[in-house]
This record gives sequence, structure tokens and C-alpha cells, in this order.
Amino acid sequence: MPDARIHHAPLPNLRLARIIEQHRSGFMLSDGAKNFTAQAHPKLKQLKAALRPAVGDFVWVDHKLQMFAHRLARTSELKRAAAGERFAEQVLAANVDKVLIVCGLDRDFSARRIERYLALVHGCNIPAAIVLSKADTLEASDAARAELASRIGSTPVYALDARDPVAVRVLKAELPAGSTGVLLGSSGAGKSTLSNALIQTQAMQVGTVRASDGRGRHTTVHRALLKLDWDACLIDSPGLREIKLTGDEDVGVQTFGDISELALSCKFNDCVHDAEPGCAVQAAIAAGSLSADRLASYNKLSFEAAIARAKASGSKIAGKNPTRNMRR
Repeated sequence: MPDARIHHAPLPNLRLARIIEQHRSGFMLSDGAKNFTAQAHPKLKQLKAALRPAVGDFVWVDHKLQMFAHRLARTSELKRAAAGERFAEQVLAANVDKVLIVCGLDRDFSARRIERYLALVHGCNIPAAIVLSKADTLEASDAARAELASRIGSTPVYALDARDPVAVRVLKAELPAGSTGVLLGSSGAGKSTLSNALIQTQAMQVGTVRASDGRGRHTTVHRALLKLDWDACLIDSPGLREIKLTGDEDVGVQTFGDISELALSCKFNDCVHDAEPGCAVQAAIAAGSLSADRLASYNKLSFEAAIARAKASGSKIAGKNPTRNMRR
């Protein structure tokens, strides 16, 4: 929580606080001693979406007016492209040190979805860890964890029962004192169950998943910053139905470094790893050291990132696949 001693207020009547919840009617803030509600100054509401106040922001509050108009510069932004045809960025959380990507080991599990989350988080330059929840529903949970870890490389992967406060304590190493983490995942993945276990209370409502498809019911309807007992903070968030890249993602280097490294050995610099002679990527697939599904995921996300960059810059997209002529 904020320590006003390390910042100088722009005006003597202001006090430093952090946004811990955002609602349609206003914001819930904390100054470290108490929680209180406040409104954003109208000038902040007129800013484009990515610059408006978000959960995790530090702001200077006029307690007499119960209003804030000044926001401290962010150290990081977890953001995605907003839904819709017109390109716009949406900040999901601010001043985040670690993203915990939560995916259930039930019908929610998808290696491709995890790679999509990783591409988004890496594009924001925030470290990530993978939490495979509902490990009690799969006998081969350790094997699933090992298989995913071998696929995604150096990102830590944990498989656990999110209902067990003892089991989830392994995540304490990912959220040291003074840090802020955020839970990211689809509805029903077990994010609220995990946050409740970490704070050992029923702070966030927990729901069930539909038996037909394993999808959740959006029991978390707003983002909330919670205090953990070892002086770290955790932001729980609603499940994301759509994960749109912003265009800031360097998919090859950041998320698919194994494919980028293999591509350096391709015969042609503009190899697209399809049917070109001397393709090191296709050779790795033939040898079984790289899955064809991971290459398909790489191609799809590279294409989407290129589309997002074009939309963000207002450029026209030439050709069917703008990644085809990119040098590896």
C-alpha cells in the first residue's frame, strides 16, 4: 500500500492512495490505513481509455472533496486491445510486478490459450507464471504440468488444488513482499478460489462451472486489489472472454523463442516454415522436438500481432498474411 513519505504531494491538501476497486459509480481506494470511496475528476474521464484510472494506480486524493485528479506515472500496464472493430487499448491493471495466468486442468485447459495469454503479458514486459488449478480433477496433473513446461520454456508452471491454502503457498515465491500480482484467466478457471486460498478468507465470491462445457459463471464482476498477509498485493479480475493482442508483442522473440532460434538455421532468411527447402523448423517437427500445433499457434499469434500493429498505426494491411515476408 502507498507510503506518502516517499512522494511529494503536488498540493498540501492531497494524500496518496491506491485504487483497489473500480465500479460504475466510482472507485474504492486505500491509503494504507483505511479504505474509502472517491470519484475521479471529470478531466480524467475525458482521457482515452488507456490513460483513465485503473485498479492498481496510485493517485493523489483530496479527502475534503473525495475526489482525485492526479495520477502517478505507472511502472507497468497490463493491457489488451478492447473488443470491437476500432482499435483501442484497455488497461486491465496498473503497477503490476507479476501476472499469474490461471488455467483449470479440466475442460478449460488449452495450451494455445496459455500461449496467447503469455504473448499478451510478454508484450506488456511483465514477468508471468502459469498456475494450473483443479489439479485434483486430473490424475496425471504432474505429467500435464511437465508437458506444458517443456512447450513454453522458462516460464514457471505450477499444478495445484486452488482450494488448498497449504498447496497455494508455493506461489509466495512469485509474489514477494512489496510486490503486486494479478490473476488472469477465463471465467471458471479458479482465480477467485485461488485468491481466497492465498488470503485465507472468503473475500471473493466463488461459483460453479457449467457441466456442459466447463465454463464459469463470472462470479467476479469487478477487479479488486487484495492485501496478502506477507505484505504483497493481489488483483483478482473477471474472466476474459476475448484476448486481443495490442500489437506491442514481439511474439517470436518473447513467447516463441524456441521457434525463433530454430529459424536462424533455416536456409532462407524469409522462410515462413511451410514447405521451403532447408527449413530448420519443419525439420524439428519431423524429428519430434517441436510440435506442429505450437508452430500453428506461433503463426496465428504472429499474424494477429501484425494486424494489431497495422490497426494501431492506421496502416493498410497488404496481402493475406502480413507476417509472410517478415525476416526471421
